[in-house]
Amino acid sequence: MTSRVIPWPWFLRNIAVGACLGGIYGGLHDQVSWALSREYFTRFKFDQFAWADVGLAPQAFASLVGVLATWWAGAIAAYVVSRMAFRHAFSGGPAAWPLRRVVVHLLFVLGAAVLGGLLGEAYAQFRQPDVERLWSGWRHYGGVEDLAAFARVGYIHNFGYGGALVGIVSAALWVRRQGRRAALQAQG
Repeated sequence: MTSRVIPWPWFLRNIAVGACLGGIYGGLHDQVSWALSREYFTRFKFDQFAWADVGLAPQAFASLVGVLATWWAGAIAAYVVSRMAFRHAFSGGPAAWPLRRVVVHLLFVLGAAVLGGLLGEAYAQFRQPDVERLWSGWRHYGGVEDLAAFARVGYIHNFGYGGALVGIVSAALWVRRQGRRAALQAQG
């Protein structure tokens, strides 16, 4: 039986790696989003993150917004995966779950976020005829001119967060299953 003392250095390392992966993903993701709709940032996200505006060029600020909007999701994913690994998959303590295994699960979560974004793109195409009705408030109150592109990026972002959530839950269940399988193998 392993000690149930929480290995904080191990947890903190994993959370830091998750936060970095999440932030890198967000920075890259928002470069793609910037290419699809600059107004999504200039009419919406830049206002949300005005506190972080340090005078970067708009495209660089879009990446910073992406980092700030997603690092925490990576940290949460790493915490959940690590917590489940600690609870279910350790037969030899934290050393039995090296960083490589944690990163594999975090990349799974990132893949789910990408898949969610792709589903958001498909949904945006499906809802294209209704954009004017569904998103007209952004034109009226936010001054958005290219409403279709703005809505497209909005769907991609929202579905991406949904995909990340599904990925986190799935990764946690995957770790739990791995732990139970290892425990059964150890018993006989």
